[in-house]
Amino acid sequence: MAPRRAGGDLNASSSRAPMEGRQRLRGEGGSLGAVGGDADGNKGGDATVDVEMGEAAELAYSATVPTNRQVVPYSQYMTQSKGAQAPSQVHPQQAPPAPPDSGGQVFKEVSVPSEIAHCEGRIQDIAFALERKRERERRMKVFRGEGVLIKPSEGKDHRELVELSNLDLVAYPMYNKVVYVFEAPTPSSEMLKEGLAKVLAEFREWAGRYTKETPNGCLGINLNDEGVLVIEGKADGTIADAMPFHPSSFLLELVPPTSTMVDELLLMQFTRFACGGLVIGLASHHHVADGQATTLFMNSWGKVVRGEIILPPVHDRSLLKARDPPQPCFDHYEYSNITHGHCSIDSNLTIKKLHFDAIFLQELKLKVKGGSNNARKYYTTFEVIVAHMWKCITKARGLDGVIKTKASISVDGRKRVNPSLPKEYFGNVVYDSSAQSIASEIINRPLDIIAELIHMAITKVDDSFIHSAIDFLELRKQSLGPARVNDAFDVIPVSWMKFPINSFHFGMGQPLYVGPSLMLVEGLIILFDSYANVGGVDVVVCLSRAHMTELEHYCFHV
Repeated sequence: MAPRRAGGDLNASSSRAPMEGRQRLRGEGGSLGAVGGDADGNKGGDATVDVEMGEAAELAYSATVPTNRQVVPYSQYMTQSKGAQAPSQVHPQQAPPAPPDSGGQVFKEVSVPSEIAHCEGRIQDIAFALERKRERERRMKVFRGEGVLIKPSEGKDHRELVELSNLDLVAYPMYNKVVYVFEAPTPSSEMLKEGLAKVLAEFREWAGRYTKETPNGCLGINLNDEGVLVIEGKADGTIADAMPFHPSSFLLELVPPTSTMVDELLLMQFTRFACGGLVIGLASHHHVADGQATTLFMNSWGKVVRGEIILPPVHDRSLLKARDPPQPCFDHYEYSNITHGHCSIDSNLTIKKLHFDAIFLQELKLKVKGGSNNARKYYTTFEVIVAHMWKCITKARGLDGVIKTKASISVDGRKRVNPSLPKEYFGNVVYDSSAQSIASEIINRPLDIIAELIHMAITKVDDSFIHSAIDFLELRKQSLGPARVNDAFDVIPVSWMKFPINSFHFGMGQPLYVGPSLMLVEGLIILFDSYANVGGVDVVVCLSRAHMTELEHYCFHV
């Protein structure tokens, strides 16, 4: 394994909220979180405060509801009585001494639910705990060591070149960055590297390098087995300190650094925490594989480490080749403005993780189902959430009138082609489909009408549409670039809800958390199953800072 220096030897980062002994305060309002299946579970759409016995955690999933904003002293923002009412105001003489380093500030404006549910045990002062948490954030550091290139072990795959399909070429030219969080015990780095070398023998694309020396002159992969870069890191905090892993600059310290100078198509970082926990940070280039294919690779790696037999992936990308001659029969406006280049990053963008729990999702679905504007009475969780977020984001952006806006939806085509592709297919099988309207209609029309727009955009992606799209792209093959060149008025919903990401483990327990790091793309919405709430959904959203503030006023109201 050839040594390779990673980009930067020392990086300091902030931690997130503590996790051990966590209890939860719940009340009316909104909460932050993730995506999931059909509604099922605890009360939805409420403000949630993660707290720890002996030490309160960050207000990790709390959301501001303007009508509930109150001024309270630090020690009054808690209760042990079920159904107890939060005080609307407390006289300063009742206030406790100010926490250290608070500048004598005893009162603080916070988002207080109008009703705080029962919480077992004694809960420390939340504001004081937040001061302690911020101090840990300032102290916690992540140290990166040197990287090594892991090459595939000997295998039966003797291919020399992979010609990328049209769908590979229109994928964003970016690294998808994901963190996988494991509590102790965890396998040794040597076990992980040994298993990685074995699984790379079946997935040699990751160990190759891009080339344009292909028969058609388009981008391909030279299967030269140069290797995957693995960096080992060390964090001087615990996994509990880092929870709940909101998308942030801290998470970028847990994934390998990438730039335009990086040659590797797959990079990993193994970061060991003081508690024995492990975070595996993954940076995988999107031209090589989509989310489903990358998850297939990760699950195969876990099986190899566990000593299990894996099914070989299907590498035949000609299964998605264009017809000869190409015969597009649909107007694929999603691909009409494709250009070369990288995704632009706006320094004014911010990213947050919103949580919709099961009851809130149920209320959204009931609102859609109760609409009398069309005959359809059922919509998927994805369709309902995307319709709701599209409406809320359009409001938050202050759009109105005849401004055009669209939801650019990535649709997995594996089961939509005839015959369907094997689930072991390795590559990109994502098709872009858009729901379009004008801002005034998205804001003012009922939610079921917007959900119908989303539904129709998804269901139109069938076998004939898919082959038409491939043929359409074939006619523009020499100019293919990233498909989604979106306006600042659009949203880009992406679903991770059906990915078997929790199946990835090494035989010592499933991951505590799996999620994106920091992906700054205006209008991006990533939906995935909530790790903290059965039936709940976490929604990662990227918007401008001003629009994000407005979004939080709308998104937790049905």
